[in-house]
Amino acid sequence: LGYIFEKYINQKAFGAYYTRPEITEYLCEATIYRLVLNAVNTPDAVQSHDIAGVKHYHYQSMPDLLVDLDAALCRQLLNEVLPSLNLLDPACGSGAFLVAAMKTLINLYAAVIGKIKFLQDRNLSAWLAQAEREHKSLSYFIKKRIITDNLFGVDIMEEATEIARLRLFLALVASADTVEQLEPLPNIDFNILAGNSL
Repeated sequence: LGYIFEKYINQKAFGAYYTRPEITEYLCEATIYRLVLNAVNTPDAVQSHDIAGVKHYHYQSMPDLLVDLDAALCRQLLNEVLPSLNLLDPACGSGAFLVAAMKTLINLYAAVIGKIKFLQDRNLSAWLAQAEREHKSLSYFIKKRIITDNLFGVDIMEEATEIARLRLFLALVASADTVEQLEPLPNIDFNILAGNSL
């Protein structure tokens, strides 16, 4: 959808250009991973005042963090870090960066949720059981949470924002395997707005 939109409008007049998925994925991973690492890592000033029993985190990369996931870190990511990320594309066009950001966040959620099943932590297991009980598709629930809580976009072209919303909705609906797993689509009129960011 984004490619078709950006290919067939007057690119020079509107400044709309197709951004390749490899570029958007790289930029989103580099940015989101750094935000998550900064939120999780213990500041150097706090590390110097070592308190007994308090675990300090200092990860250089996302693979380092994901390999070392423990119950406390999973709880911090699920309840504090991931839900509080606000990702804004001030010239979102048809939503290429928003879709890439969604994919990056889905991968982080998937890693954390996959680890929960092996940790035997009562709180995390209860969170997962409640999510599975309340939502027929965990994948749909996670995507919906990301779209409503994390992703924001603005574009001067109203048509572009409509396509961005549509792309996010299609990605959300695609995560349901059956009609029964579908839930009402969220209202993201506030998340994706037509306007002049400047």
